[in-house]
Amino acid sequence: MCFSIGHTSLRRLLPFCPGSPVGNYISVCAGGESFLHCGLCLDRREGSDLISTEPGAARRSTVADLPSIIPLFPLPNLVLFPGVSVPLHIFEPRYREMVAEVASDHRTIGMILLKGDWEREYYAQPDVFSVGCAGRIGGLLKLPDGRYNMVLEGFSEFRVIREVRGRSYRQAEVQWIPTPPSALRLDQEMMDGLREMLVSYVGEVAAQAWQSLVVERGLSGAQLVNFICFQLDITPLEKQTLLEAGADRLNCLFDILTFRLEERKAGGSGGIQ
Repeated sequence: MCFSIGHTSLRRLLPFCPGSPVGNYISVCAGGESFLHCGLCLDRREGSDLISTEPGAARRSTVADLPSIIPLFPLPNLVLFPGVSVPLHIFEPRYREMVAEVASDHRTIGMILLKGDWEREYYAQPDVFSVGCAGRIGGLLKLPDGRYNMVLEGFSEFRVIREVRGRSYRQAEVQWIPTPPSALRLDQEMMDGLREMLVSYVGEVAAQAWQSLVVERGLSGAQLVNFICFQLDITPLEKQTLLEAGADRLNCLFDILTFRLEERKAGGSGGIQ
């Protein structure tokens, strides 16, 4: 069994922008296969069924409107953040069932990170972290063989209260813990510090990306911080730490990058693949 998750890194983010369905399909594959599809997530293929497209669907969610029980989609190396859209290729039968059911209902899926020795128990119920990020299906394409391509738009952190049985896929009762956008508001000094840190960590390409995303497109605040957390080449566990940091996410990001830079100076692993 192997899993292959691909996404656009900071080194390659210039052609893309947060919330856009343009990017890489993230494919979860078992049995020795791996897939990485690039291009428009909702390109029509012959015989395919474009079920729906709802750009900005996640932004319409409020806590009062959210379901108390949601399906869980556990993955080993993907941590979603609010305000970030991720394209997913769904082909495992239980997750096809999940998508088919939620697409006609609340369209909400809880992305959550696997932990521990998950490979041994993958087809059962391996352990997951208690905090994840929910996304709303913003675009969905059913392929002729029953697989799906979809765009999931992250909108809120959640905490698992208890898992609920009754489906082939995992479900949980959750507590919604959204981080207020105001909690991640950046003043000019913080913006300058963040840019300097990114350039030190990633290189000059970060300056080009900053020009494109911040100066030209006006990305700022929570959306900027969350997008950087999602795109950075750091470990899934570090990204999970950032997700759980909530309102302290920016400080946590600085701490992680500071450690990585010191590690690099000491001859440890770098931050660029």
